[in-house]
Amino acid sequence: MSGTKILVLHLKEIIRGAAFIFFGLILIFAIVYFFFSQNQSATPETPLSYSPPEEERSVNAFVPGTYFAEIPLNISPVSVEVTVTENEIVNIVLTELSDTHLTFYPLLTPTMYAIAQEIIENQSLDITISSETSVTSNLLVNAISRALDEAATY
Repeated sequence: MSGTKILVLHLKEIIRGAAFIFFGLILIFAIVYFFFSQNQSATPETPLSYSPPEEERSVNAFVPGTYFAEIPLNISPVSVEVTVTENEIVNIVLTELSDTHLTFYPLLTPTMYAIAQEIIENQSLDITISSETSVTSNLLVNAISRALDEAATY
């Protein structure tokens, strides 16, 4: 008899083995990505400050009125309405907010309420931003900052 041996593999076994290897590699890459990409978002952004330097500050910090800044969202833009008097920020609200916005962006309204309350209380954009809502908070604070830049007299 000869020394050759025939190995019979069923196609079903080959496909099953390849699928396990493929999904195993995807799982390993996902775990590595999850654990090693977390340190990039750990550095907090510097809070925005609206207080101008003393030499540039005028008697009135703002031109009284209502100012708007737009936040571009995937669905449609939302406006931030900031009302100011000569010396203080009086009101900050979201306008042009639809039910679709509330559905797709559930953190938008509660985050805006918390940010507006803190900005009006402190009369400054130096606020504490929660790590849970950092993206939404930064988006809203940047829009408020743009509206206040329009209202500024310096």
